[in-house]
Amino acid sequence: MWFKRICAAGLAVFLALSLTDFVQTFALITGSDGAVYEANPIADAWLAKHGWTGLAAFKAGIVLVGRTSMSPATDRFGAVAP
Repeated sequence: MWFKRICAAGLAVFLALSLTDFVQTFALITGSDGAVYEANPIADAWLAKHGWTGLAAFKAGIVLVGRTSMSPATDRFGAVAP
């Protein structure tokens, strides 16, 4: 049970950091008159093609991939632990 709690806490921190990253990226890019840009080339391509909604979806997808990758480990520990 402790392993699931640690994974849930880690996922919550990752979600909070991803949301903070999105908000800070939005504030920096929109307020810089082109002096600041998205350094991640994949995220930059999403931003260029799909706008801010697309970038938010991209970041949400990354969080979902993180959650999905934890699922086998938490499922296995849940079945083994009393």
